[in-house]
Amino acid sequence: MKPLLDGAVELPLDKYRIQIDQLEAEKLRLEKENKELRKQIERLKK
Repeated sequence: MKPLLDGAVELPLDKYRIQIDQLEAEKLRLEKENKELRKQIERLKK
């Protein structure tokens, strides 16, 4: 989400959009971590 302009009023909807952006970033991070852990598990199985 784009940052608010100086003097802009933050609306409740903005707070939700910010939280959604944070959750999406966390989801991507966890998906990457999960992928790396799956690779490690496959290496250990061999």
